[in-house]
Amino acid sequence: MVHSSYYRTPSFGKKGNSPSKLTYHKSRGWVNQEAVIASIKEILSHEFIDCGYRLMASYLKKEAYLINHKKLYGIMKEQGML
Repeated sequence: MVHSSYYRTPSFGKKGNSPSKLTYHKSRGWVNQEAVIASIKEILSHEFIDCGYRLMASYLKKEAYLINHKKLYGIMKEQGML
């Protein structure tokens, strides 16, 4: 048996880093998740706009947010906007 597997103790938590709660805006700096949610709701309030997380990511990038589509998927799934 290899020493590295013999002395290994399992960690019973979730793997990986926890998702960040801040998003960078080019003019306002770091903003919290509520500001992003407010921007999403404002975009969706326009008439004839019904989009998913990938198109919403491009709309938010036009509004000077630096946000990944995967992070946006998590935010929109948590809020029930998908």
